[in-house]
Amino acid sequence: MQTTTTREFFTNGQLTLIASAAAVCAEPFEGATMSDEMAVYDMIANHAQGFTSEQLAVLEFCAHECEVEKSGAKSVYCMVNAWNHALDCQHAGQQLDQDLLRKLDEMVEPDLADKIICNWLTGTLNSPQWRTEL
Repeated sequence: MQTTTTREFFTNGQLTLIASAAAVCAEPFEGATMSDEMAVYDMIANHAQGFTSEQLAVLEFCAHECEVEKSGAKSVYCMVNAWNHALDCQHAGQQLDQDLLRKLDEMVEPDLADKIICNWLTGTLNSPQWRTEL
């Protein structure tokens, strides 16, 4: 009997906490001193326990990227969840291919998944080729 182990970068409990923080931060707040996206990071980093410095660095990166895109607090959770899924796939030996890229795309931008043009590099370092698909 073969068993498969996955590496959970963020646990389900941590993902639930991030999703809850995102839902709270998405609500309008008069007098806010930071973006909704960075508020998700701030809430977790300063008011939650059990996150490693590596996890907080990933959360901060995701929050910053979502802030740049102005995609909202809930997108921070979506991006962290996709990051976690990508690591699980990598740990399981899955290759980064068109299907996985589409799945990650759907996880990061669930409302735009069918409308986004995907660009990615294939080939080798000496012979790169860009692929584009809807």
